[in-house]
Amino acid sequence: MHIYGDFLNQRNTMGLRDLDLKPVYYSDEDDLLRDFYIPALSNSVKYDRVAGYFSSNTLAIAARGIAQFVKNGGRIRLVASVVMSTQDQKAISHALLEKEEEVLSEIENLEDELKKDHIKMLGWMVRKGLIQIKIAVVQGGMEHQKIGILSDSDGNSVVFSGSDNETVQGWLYNDEQFHMFCSWEDGDIEHLAPDVKRFELLWDDRCKKVKVYHVSDAFK
Repeated sequence: MHIYGDFLNQRNTMGLRDLDLKPVYYSDEDDLLRDFYIPALSNSVKYDRVAGYFSSNTLAIAARGIAQFVKNGGRIRLVASVVMSTQDQKAISHALLEKEEEVLSEIENLEDELKKDHIKMLGWMVRKGLIQIKIAVVQGGMEHQKIGILSDSDGNSVVFSGSDNETVQGWLYNDEQFHMFCSWEDGDIEHLAPDVKRFELLWDDRCKKVKVYHVSDAFK
């Protein structure tokens, strides 16, 4: 039985620069989950994500990557639209309202837990501060950007921007594509930096067209 603190000390020694990354991924040609998402998560300590749709079932399909990400001490910041399943809303709301922690203070196998009950694991990650969620509201429309920013412990970052949402459909089943930019590649910074800036603007609620709420305020 692994205690949570010990679990987090089992850090990954690789980084994003060790991966064989492509400039463009197409779901018709690539396995987005296994070729990119799981390896990138496994070698990161920070994941900033903007998505039109989010579902906790992505925790299950990417369990191996999420488990290693947590071991690395990783933290997720998510900006999503108001479209979210009732089950996920309940898990998040319950986690935010809990005064004392329950379940999973000890973890035998995080990867198995993620696959077994992704809704409960979402609540656990919220309670532990492993994921912070904010909700973007657009008058007369919806937040529809799809940006992902992954960073490792050496300060390297990759940004992917394209069509895929943070859902099982997006990572596994839809016809999707995204372009990927690396902080260590000459010429990529001019593409990477605007998306990083855009995320921070959204996270800090400093955009003109979009109003961003902490998820607890969004529920109210």
